[in-house]
Amino acid sequence: MDDEFSRYATFRCADCGALSVGFFEPDHEGFGQTVTRWMPLPGTQQRESFADVPVPVADAAAEAVLCMQAGAPRGAILLARAVIEATAKDKGVTDGSLSQKIDQLHERSYIRTYLRDGAHEVRYTGNDMAHGDFPATISGKDAEVLLQLMREVLMEVYQDPARRERLVRLARDARQARAMPDDSSVDEPPF
Repeated sequence: MDDEFSRYATFRCADCGALSVGFFEPDHEGFGQTVTRWMPLPGTQQRESFADVPVPVADAAAEAVLCMQAGAPRGAILLARAVIEATAKDKGVTDGSLSQKIDQLHERSYIRTYLRDGAHEVRYTGNDMAHGDFPATISGKDAEVLLQLMREVLMEVYQDPARRERLVRLARDARQARAMPDDSSVDEPPF
C-alpha cells in the first residue's frame, strides 16, 4: 500500500510463516529504506497466560505484560497496580485503600510478608503515576521488577494453591486406584 504520507509492506516470517506489516516513513527521496514500526509489535505474538487466575484479572495481567513488550512501562506498572487491587477484591478484600487491601491479603494468609512488601512497592510507583506524578524516567528494568512482583502475587494467591490442589487430587486418585482389586471379574469374599 502506498500513499503520500506512509508506506506499508507485508512480510512473512521465514521461521513461523506469520504475517507482519512494516511501516516505512517516507523520506525526501520517496520510499524510506528502514522499517520504523511493526505490527504486531515484535515479541507480542504470544500473550502471557495466567492459568488458574480469574479471567478478568488474568486478562489485565496479560495486558500489563503486553504494555511492557510494547515499550510502555508506565502503562505496565499502572495495570500491575490494578491487578493487585483486583486480586484483593476477588478474594473479598473490598474495604479501604489499596494499602489496607494489601495488608489484609497478608493478614488473611493469601500472601507472605515478603510479597506484601513487594505488592506495596508496586502500589507506591503505581499510585504516583495514577495521580499524575510521573517520574522523569522509568527504566525497563525497574518496570520489569514490578511486573514480576505482580506475577508473584498471582502465583501465590491463585496458581500455587490450584497446583497443590491438583497434586493432592492426583495422589489421592493414585492411592485409591492401588486399593482397588486388580481383577473385578473375580468374585472373592472381602476377607
